[in-house]
Amino acid sequence: MTDEEIRNRILKVAYEKYKKAGSLLLGAFNIYEVSKEWGVREEEIERGVEYLVGDGLIKYFTEDGEIHLTQEGVKECERYNNLRQEQDKKREEESKQKKIGFR
Repeated sequence: MTDEEIRNRILKVAYEKYKKAGSLLLGAFNIYEVSKEWGVREEEIERGVEYLVGDGLIKYFTEDGEIHLTQEGVKECERYNNLRQEQDKKREEESKQKKIGFR
C-alpha cells in the first residue's frame, strides 16, 4: 500500500467514525488497531498520520494512538465525496448519451 493510499484510508475511516458517532471527539479511533487490520506496519501508519496532522486534517486524541478528524478534515472529506459524486453523475450521463446515439 502506498503512502497516499494509507493516508486516504485513514481519512476514510476517520470520516466514517465521525459520521457514525455524530461528533469529532466521539469518532476517535486507534491507529495501531487499524494497522493490524490492514496488515500495514505501524511505522507506515504513523507516517501517514503525521502527514495528516501536519495538514491539519486529523489530531491526536490520546498519546496511545487515538486520533480523530478535525473540522478541516471533515470539509476535505466532504469536498472529495462531492467531487466523486459529480464525476460519477457525469460518467452516468455520458453513458446514457452514448446508448441513445448522441456523441
